[in-house]
Amino acid sequence: MSGGKEPTSPSAGTGANTPCDRVVQPCPRNKYKLIALTLTVAAPNNKFLMNNPEQKFEALASVTYIKTADANDLAALPTMVKFSFTDPSTNNMTKVASHQYTAGKYLGKRSDPSAILWEAHAANSATSDDAFKQTVKVTATDIPLQHKMTAKVYFKPAGAGGDDYKLRAAVLAANGTTELLTQESSTIVVWREVTFRPYEMHGQTHVSTHGTTAIMAGYYTNATFVTYTLGAVTNIAAAKSVKYIGLWDHATTSQLNWTTHKAKIPAETPTVAETTAANGAAGPAQITARAAIQTKANAWRDRINTAYTSGLNNWATDAAVPVNSIVSIEYEHPKYSASAPNADSVTSEWSTYPWLIINVEGSNIHPDTRWISGQGLSYGQRAYITAGMSAARTKVAIAHEAGHETKNQFKRKTFGAGDHTAGAGLMDPTGSRSSFAAGEIEILKGKG
Repeated sequence: MSGGKEPTSPSAGTGANTPCDRVVQPCPRNKYKLIALTLTVAAPNNKFLMNNPEQKFEALASVTYIKTADANDLAALPTMVKFSFTDPSTNNMTKVASHQYTAGKYLGKRSDPSAILWEAHAANSATSDDAFKQTVKVTATDIPLQHKMTAKVYFKPAGAGGDDYKLRAAVLAANGTTELLTQESSTIVVWREVTFRPYEMHGQTHVSTHGTTAIMAGYYTNATFVTYTLGAVTNIAAAKSVKYIGLWDHATTSQLNWTTHKAKIPAETPTVAETTAANGAAGPAQITARAAIQTKANAWRDRINTAYTSGLNNWATDAAVPVNSIVSIEYEHPKYSASAPNADSVTSEWSTYPWLIINVEGSNIHPDTRWISGQGLSYGQRAYITAGMSAARTKVAIAHEAGHETKNQFKRKTFGAGDHTAGAGLMDPTGSRSSFAAGEIEILKGKG
């Protein structure tokens, strides 16, 4: 042939035998070589934030490859990626030890034969040999222009704080079992979080001063597996920055006059005859008179408490304070605040009757005394912190009320009656400790 090169016989010349001649007939690049597998889990800082125990997290396996002419490489791209997981510390919370947060559902999943930990992603079809409990096989998507395959799936960890996992991805050969490439994630730990927006009355900065994220990290330590975050401060309007939120009157959008409000109304006022008999000699007349006065004192207490509850129910809405806020207030109520002035808290409406006792929140007390020595409260999905405490005590009060609010922001059982710990702890009725007790930590983690 003229004007061109003749084909070369495989046996011609001294060159080695090849399936084709690269000059005349380039070898087809129809083989595949896998280069790398990366596994990415949507868990920033290796934390699964699980305020919602139904939360799921995307796991992405990315496989890069090249096309080659090497007969030893793969004849076709693999199509399947297998996902699995391990418990690196082998101490994840069991179902039976964990909190049952709704009918038939528990925070813990270890040793639960029915627990589902995987879910198919809309981007890829998936199958599982064990009903998505331990492993799942995902059909990968090829992106030829990028020489990349991707496989997405959702992982559904348990909702118990401190549980940890390592996720694993493996590219499977055509036989469905041989693993061509594998990759394992770092250890990822389950945490929960409590997050607040601080709202502060004019002149009341104790939350933003003593309840910062950094300060509360001393209470919500790594041992609790709970993160506390305080956002930016919002100042409450001056008209809503009242002395006592429990005296807030929704109808007039102002605070009730305590001097007027605490005074007995006619129906609550004992008669002269009742007073004389009640303080007179023992006998049937005294018993009858004291019973009548007791009824009137209870009515006085109930009227004050009805207005108090109305104030708590309406002040936050009227002051535009949303849920999941922590609020710097002056005082809760004259009868319910430890630091409120004695001139307000200690009344003289019933001083004529030193024997008189009313019951307030389970305590039997004289009606003229301070009823509750409160330093904060958790109410209506908001935490309130009063003024007048030392810096150290304010920090404890903030940590304590935030502890109550964790129940509104994630799932846990109560600490005890009234959501208070029976023994000594940060969450006992008086906040007697400056750190969470061991049992309180277990409850924060999700123990049942």
